[in-house]
Amino acid sequence: MPTFWEDDPEFWFYPIEFQFVMAAITNESTKFYAVVAAFSSNALSCVTDIVISPPTVVANKTLKDILPGRIHRV
Repeated sequence: MPTFWEDDPEFWFYPIEFQFVMAAITNESTKFYAVVAAFSSNALSCVTDIVISPPTVVANKTLKDILPGRIHRV
């Protein structure tokens, strides 16, 4: 999995999703943990609230929706 691209967080999720498809990973929790593991410390600091208390449903989609807006504010 590529390390997080702080200069283009929205596009970074595309190759990640391709890797999930190729590896037949469909479980949202598995996707969430894989994505969080690839984040830089700066990206993690932008979504600390989600990492500490992940949503019970579609956590990975939540990260994809929220992170780009938060990281560009830093």
